[in-house]
Amino acid sequence: MINKDFKDAGCKYRTFLKDYKVSNKGTKEERISISSDVRLNYQNDYSRWLHIKNFQTNHTNTEWRPCGYFDQLNTALTASHSIFNYSNFLALLPNKKVLPKRQLLILDEGHLIETELIKFRGLSIYKKRWKRYIQNFKMIDYGYNDIGKWIEFLINIETNMLKLLGEESLTEILALERKIKYRFDTSSIKEKKKTTSKRIISAPDLFDSDEEISKKYIDFSNRLQDAAPGIIEEIAVEAIRDLERLTRTINNILEDPSNWIV
Repeated sequence: MINKDFKDAGCKYRTFLKDYKVSNKGTKEERISISSDVRLNYQNDYSRWLHIKNFQTNHTNTEWRPCGYFDQLNTALTASHSIFNYSNFLALLPNKKVLPKRQLLILDEGHLIETELIKFRGLSIYKKRWKRYIQNFKMIDYGYNDIGKWIEFLINIETNMLKLLGEESLTEILALERKIKYRFDTSSIKEKKKTTSKRIISAPDLFDSDEEISKKYIDFSNRLQDAAPGIIEEIAVEAIRDLERLTRTINNILEDPSNWIV
């Protein structure tokens, strides 16, 4: 939920990987926990939160508790043995600092791995979904063989979304980086050799912190209200996530266009 009352306040429930410690690592008695000093800092910060003070009554529980999602995620990343669903595992896999190498990998329902990989790496464009953000959005059929035209189509969607977000200047930056790193221009896609120095740009790189992301949600929501009257605030969150996935997919395609099909 997006609420202007939370603007610049930050989330008081979210924890981070650095907050967790492990004891008896690699044994049956292994335990993951938040250190008492860190927990106390969170408690003090939480107690001073204006939102809590405004709703504080004799029956209000003022004890800080971590966000269940991030608590479980950080616990799993800290532990020697972890269980992830395919979506989380594939999302974390490229980040070796967050998900270090393990000695053993077990894939439950392994026959589904191909489907899960396609779901993770692929991108589906639905007119109904993107029309929520771009009023004059139109689907164009370039067939199954012209990957270059499809890339240009995706970049055009990305450009419109960045304009709506108020980050139009990033369009030129992304175009320049893609020309340098992927040898891509709007007229053709040139065959290139794979290199290990290439970096995929993802939408989180556009923002500096959780606070900045929160501001973007609110600002984007306001822009969406102006561009598409009646649109609900929560769609702003979905729009930024869709833009992130779109930007990541475009760069993945440009890295090796011959490896993609329509």
